[in-house]
Amino acid sequence: MSITHEWRSYDVAQDDWDTPSNTEELREAIESEGIELWLNRIDGDWVSDKAQVLKGKLPEYMEEEGYKVPRRFHDRLQRIAEA
Repeated sequence: MSITHEWRSYDVAQDDWDTPSNTEELREAIESEGIELWLNRIDGDWVSDKAQVLKGKLPEYMEEEGYKVPRRFHDRLQRIAEA
């Protein structure tokens, strides 16, 4: 089975999920009050774990199964914050 990761944003007021496709959309999701940004770990066909971006940062480990958040996602958020 292949493991992939994807960003998902959740608009609380609209009760709507979206997939940010570029850095600008990620930045908007981080900066918007009514939007939650999540990193999902997908194992095959289903989400096996997730981590929420809070204050522009990801936790070290995902919240359900405790998988470690890959360094590249921390680095991407850091680059967005520095831009």
